[in-house]
Amino acid sequence: MIVMENQQNPDIKKKLEPLYESGILVDERNWSDYLKKFNNTSAVPSKEFWNGKKVMITGVGGFLGSNLAEKILGYGSDVVGIVANHDLKKYPNIADLRDRMKLYICDLSDYGQVEDIIKSEKPETVFHYAAISFVPKSVEQPNIVFQNNVASTTNILHATARHNKEATFKIYTALSSEQYGFGKDLSEFPISEDNPFRPCSPYAVSKIATEMIGESYHYSDDLPVLRIRTFNQEGVGDPIDIKRARDDRFFTATVAKQIAMYLAGKTDKIAIGNQNALRDFIDVKDSINAHLLAVEKCEPNEPYNVCTNYGILTGDFARIACKLFGIPPEKIITDIQKTRQYESYPAFVHGFVGNNKKFREKTGWAPTRSMKGIIEESVKYQQEVSA
Repeated sequence: MIVMENQQNPDIKKKLEPLYESGILVDERNWSDYLKKFNNTSAVPSKEFWNGKKVMITGVGGFLGSNLAEKILGYGSDVVGIVANHDLKKYPNIADLRDRMKLYICDLSDYGQVEDIIKSEKPETVFHYAAISFVPKSVEQPNIVFQNNVASTTNILHATARHNKEATFKIYTALSSEQYGFGKDLSEFPISEDNPFRPCSPYAVSKIATEMIGESYHYSDDLPVLRIRTFNQEGVGDPIDIKRARDDRFFTATVAKQIAMYLAGKTDKIAIGNQNALRDFIDVKDSINAHLLAVEKCEPNEPYNVCTNYGILTGDFARIACKLFGIPPEKIITDIQKTRQYESYPAFVHGFVGNNKKFREKTGWAPTRSMKGIIEESVKYQQEVSA
């Protein structure tokens, strides 16, 4: 670990000040006002719509896939799950769900395997969540990440177009806010769907390619492919004791894990990377509801942002998280080895906060859970895991 002193650049906060004044960005000054904006006023998925529907979920053993599977199994869906590894112990997220779904082990980069499943199962809806989504890995192994993410999507769409076009209601190919990269100036915040892409990693490029491949199959084969760009999905799913939680390689989970360790006397610091990155964190329970509503209500081939409309700098997130658990802010340090390579580029600000107006108007959805819940549930989860 290479440590530097706690360093959040005051110049960044100064140039973002209009966004703090408007409430779009959050820090300790307006935290209380931010919390008041969350309630349970949101459209929810239709149990009647999903009851009896055959749904294929790729990456069902992961953070999103397992949470989605748990949700729609409860609605009465017939779930076909796909994982990559024969060792099912690698998928504790679905240990309690495996007997309730039909599970395939499949290399999604192998078209023959994908084709056999599509021909056999003919799912009515596909949620394609399988991807290598850890951005630093895409920097270290760009070809592996790009080829995996793009080939898997192409194979699913091609097999569907050839063998299941009539039966398919919607195809959800998971897209990402990483495609936007960063805002060029203040006028671009919050970022809307027509904002230019400025990809900062091979992962981001793989998601742009995923979106474009979906668009091409929409035009060439009339496939009902959705274009839903979800921002940073975090937290712990329902029920919390099953532990379908965000991988602790990711920022919010890393902070939560270190807070749990600090409270247990196992560390005396909270080490994070760039404290000046801007993020729009959405609770996974909200995002799963949004994805289901997208299938129910959104137009194919039309881009939509799924986000909260509220952003926070990573250093402020860590400070607020520590404050919630009585940890002095001076315990937060910067580990420059955790800083992403592209964050040395002189951008206006590294990161984004999204505009969800288009999606809200189409579906009636709104985020109901704040960052406070993400922090508290994530720390509780980490404490239970290490107990």
